Amino acid sequence: MLVPLAEVEEEAPDVEVEATGKLTRADLGEPPAPGGVDPVVSNDAPDVFPLGSTTVTWTATDAGNNTSVAYQTVTVRDTTPPAFPDALSRIQRLVPFDYQETEVRFGHLTATDLVDSDVDVRSSHESGSVFPVGNTTVLFTASDSRNNTSMHEMVVEVRRADLVDIVVGFEPGSFNDGRYHEPVGPAPNYTSSNILKPF
Repeated sequence: MLVPLAEVEEEAPDVEVEATGKLTRADLGEPPAPGGVDPVVSNDAPDVFPLGSTTVTWTATDAGNNTSVAYQTVTVRDTTPPAFPDALSRIQRLVPFDYQETEVRFGHLTATDLVDSDVDVRSSHESGSVFPVGNTTVLFTASDSRNNTSMHEMVVEVRRADLVDIVVGFEPGSFNDGRYHEPVGPAPNYTSSNILKPF
């Protein structure tokens, strides 16, 4: 006669796994070890598990068609914060000699998450804000629906054009890792005639 699984010392332990997406695979481990004669053990586990807890039922049937069950809880948790895969770490804005500040646009930074399709991203400065000459750190914060949070810092450098910039023909704009971002408004015309009397 089959020994009920609840009475067997080697029951299936509960399982906790980290989410890898909206649905996650989980290793259930070895099946419970029932008694009885030539038992056949099966379970009703899905191929992948959603977030939260799912109860898996193990069923053992022996040669005499005696049946018993045991239960295993599979918990999928999400503790991974969103990521900023394409975030810039620095933007440089070149302005005329006598500028004290300027408007800088850097677009809307997006974040990705293993589980959530849409991630809320907030920033300490909005794109199009006015930045003073010098370095200003813009802090982006991304949170998913389970309050996992990550942050990204981007430095906005506003620099006055110097003689070297004029000689090589730079126009006011934004440069970062070889990328050029169009300036706001018409680009000033740096020529030899306006070096001493810029703009």
